[in-house]
Amino acid sequence: MGADAARPPSPPSGPAGVTEGLSVAGAQPMGAATANSTLRYGLTVETPRSPSYDTTLLWRRDLAKRLRRRSRPTPIPARHPKAAVIDRTTEKRKSLQETTKEVNKPIIKAQSVRSHASSRTVIEAQLSQAELEASERLAEISRRELQLEADMVRKRLDARKLQIRANADSADEHESAGSVRNSNQDRLDEWLENSRDATSKPICKRLTDEPLPKYETPRRPAQAERHIRGLSPDRQVRLPKSNISTAERHALKALRDNEDLLVLKADKGNATVVMDRLDYDSKIQALLADRSVYKPVNYNPTARVTTRLRKLIKEHEELFTGDDFTNIHRPKVVQPPKLYGLPKVHKSGIPLRPIVSQIGSPSYHLAKHVAGVLQTLVGKTTSFVKDSRHFIDIVKTIKLEPEEIMVSFDVESLFTNVPLRECLGIVKTKLVENGHPEGYVTLLEHCLEGNYFLYHGQFYLQVDGVAMGSPVAPVIANIWMEHFEELALRSGPPVITLWKRYVDDVFCILRGSSDTVERFVDHLNSIHPKVKFTFEMKSDRSLPFLDVKLKAKPDGTLAHSVYRKPTHTDRYLQASSHHHPRHLQSVVTSLVNS
Repeated sequence: MGADAARPPSPPSGPAGVTEGLSVAGAQPMGAATANSTLRYGLTVETPRSPSYDTTLLWRRDLAKRLRRRSRPTPIPARHPKAAVIDRTTEKRKSLQETTKEVNKPIIKAQSVRSHASSRTVIEAQLSQAELEASERLAEISRRELQLEADMVRKRLDARKLQIRANADSADEHESAGSVRNSNQDRLDEWLENSRDATSKPICKRLTDEPLPKYETPRRPAQAERHIRGLSPDRQVRLPKSNISTAERHALKALRDNEDLLVLKADKGNATVVMDRLDYDSKIQALLADRSVYKPVNYNPTARVTTRLRKLIKEHEELFTGDDFTNIHRPKVVQPPKLYGLPKVHKSGIPLRPIVSQIGSPSYHLAKHVAGVLQTLVGKTTSFVKDSRHFIDIVKTIKLEPEEIMVSFDVESLFTNVPLRECLGIVKTKLVENGHPEGYVTLLEHCLEGNYFLYHGQFYLQVDGVAMGSPVAPVIANIWMEHFEELALRSGPPVITLWKRYVDDVFCILRGSSDTVERFVDHLNSIHPKVKFTFEMKSDRSLPFLDVKLKAKPDGTLAHSVYRKPTHTDRYLQASSHHHPRHLQSVVTSLVNS
């Protein structure tokens, strides 16, 4: 009884109810009234009240074994005795490999250079062979093109001679046509004589009744052919023989290097004008001083115009075909339009004609597309004149009465004086009448009101009128003049017998005297404040118009001949010039067809 009374109460037969999570310094003595006991190592043990000492001892041993297994550190495996030797060998091998790479770098580089050099030599040889074959093929193509062009020119000459014979209805016409043909023949002979090359045959012979011989194309040396075609720029080839002397070349270089002078092309007559730079600039500034047309700005409008243009084209995509839309809408490298002037040497004071070069500008391609659409609206009036040939066909059937006189009218600065707002309304009406979408008016408005240009670092906006140089300018000027002349003829005095117009030049036959002409000019100038006319009238019943000189015969019919302004230079390309053969042959064609 005494020994059993000293024993503590026993837990159940198994370690049921072990709970982790608490940590105490030691275990409390187990009594009959204690349901839970907390041991060390962070365990809480639920102790039932069942008395069994042996079971408790086994349970405690098992618990201690588990605790020891949990707290035992992970053993580190013993290293092999040869592990250190293997590590040192690996390090030596890596070091040797790196040393070998450093030593082999120059060798590998030399081998690579040698391989590239060998490949480059092979490639250069292949390129040389390809260039040689291409030059031979291009030379053959060029000879064939020249032969075809020569045959075409010969056929045109034959057709022209037949036409001249067929139109010889009277002795006077024979005399007039003969004088024109002799004049052009003299120019052609002089041009061929001065331009004859000692190493080649002349391009054309004198116009006779005999058929022209077959044209033989002069052969160029292969090296010159390659140089002209732009082949093998790295090869040493000889340039073609210069057709100007050393003194002329030095003179041209001196003019080009002189910063106080400008070498310009004249507005008409194919003349070369040497002009003082200050005089040129002062005339340009006088044109830009008109604030009703030009407005200076302190920013570059290129980005704004480009952004607005691409958005506008996207909104009106249905007006374009697939290719046109892609070509116009895709991003491009653009540059601002630039202003320059052409001297009008045929007028007193030599004023400048302002030209705005819009090639490469943001709206250039759109303006070309819109101009092609609007061109179908022009030329449907009875006053329209296409060119000089059309004008000659018109006056052939005219007979001038004794009381009638011939007058030519000219509009002063038509392009810059076209009223944009009124012209857009006229274009809209014509588009609707001809069944075209009205969206073209919006595109045209952008092309006209988005005009700007750069001159000497200063940007200007053109707030009114159209700029010469824009693809839509001639079409808009024609549409405005068709509207204007309809108002003028309907509201003017009934003295007009014939009214024919080529853009801003008008040929008119009216009944009356010089006073009648002046009164009619006053009527024209009173229709619109921005459109002013000048006139020219001859007392000998003759008048020049569109490079054609008209003269009334005693019976009233009109004879015509070629008219050259006093400032015309009669300069043409030399046959030995380094131009394309097509350009050289156009000289002959223009002289024959004049």
